[in-house]
Amino acid sequence: MAQEDGRDLAVRQIFSGREVARITRDWTSGPSLANALTEIHFDPDGRLTFTWLKGKDRTAITERVSVPSIPR
Repeated sequence: MAQEDGRDLAVRQIFSGREVARITRDWTSGPSLANALTEIHFDPDGRLTFTWLKGKDRTAITERVSVPSIPR
């Protein structure tokens, strides 16, 4: 699962809750990270695809990242 943790996106194992990745970007400002994320989902191959708004210009950026299966 991927969830907001302060200004970071934390990726955790769904049953144990152990963190396997932490994603930090130059998110657009706002009261929560949810304001910066416009789309987020896990792909069938286990990678995480998310679209976020960058900085003051709110430029949309789409990324696809591999997520480790074991805690870091």
